[in-house]
Amino acid sequence: MMADKLLIDVSTIAGGGVVGYASVIGDIENGLGLLLVVFTLILTAMRILVAINEWQNRTK
Repeated sequence: MMADKLLIDVSTIAGGGVVGYASVIGDIENGLGLLLVVFTLILTAMRILVAINEWQNRTK
């Protein structure tokens, strides 16, 4: 069960990266793509921190 949750977390992070990269390729001239990538990276970092925190709480 824990492996399934880890797989979902990894796929969520990978999906966000793909969306951000596609946006940069499409919208680099007006800066919206870069803004979306920065926003995606922030959300990805937050999601990783939440996952680490949940893991630490489970292992205590």
